[in-house]
Amino acid sequence: MTLNESIVQEAAISGFNSFVKEQLKAPGEANLSLLLFDDEFLQVCDRVPLKEVRGLNAKTLSEIVQEEEGRGQFRAGLLR
Repeated sequence: MTLNESIVQEAAISGFNSFVKEQLKAPGEANLSLLLFDDEFLQVCDRVPLKEVRGLNAKTLSEIVQEEEGRGQFRAGLLR
């Protein structure tokens, strides 16, 4: 991974975690759908209750991408 890719990945992870944290503080229920994309897209989750979502880090993001590319249980890395 290049330095620029690392910086972009860190920003994406931080932004995702901040967004989830903010939304969990808001009143009511919410669901999350997450797509990762570059030249193709990977649907990580679709309408998952936000309270079941845990934060991302470089390791969990890598696991999600690897699992999805292998068409395994990709949601396991994202959910509590």
